[in-house]
Amino acid sequence: MKSLFTAFQSYVVIEGHWPQPSAAALQDQEKLMEFWMNAVAQPPYDIPEETWMCPTYKRLTAGKEGMERKSSYIVTWFDAVNNLTPYRYENQPWLAEIGDHHGDGPLILKPDGAVRPEPLLSPSGP
Repeated sequence: MKSLFTAFQSYVVIEGHWPQPSAAALQDQEKLMEFWMNAVAQPPYDIPEETWMCPTYKRLTAGKEGMERKSSYIVTWFDAVNNLTPYRYENQPWLAEIGDHHGDGPLILKPDGAVRPEPLLSPSGP
């Protein structure tokens, strides 16, 4: 997640805004993931596809049919108003892990580069 943080932070500085997926990409989950991967795959960011998979998720799902995916993270979408938009709210995550693979809640990447688990809320019953 730290490598992805560095790549997205660099993208915002260089391009002046958060990457903007097309309307077609927003309609298709697979195309959207390809968009995010491609946004930071090229120089100067150079983030390879395997960076998008949490090592713990890969270990936990190794050999399990139906558990294959391109990424174990979801990227937050921000508008392209300016390069400060993704920093507007300190608790708005840039990335969130799909699932609780570490036991303390899904990992969340914050705008300051911190990676912390987000505890899952448990429903309280009567």
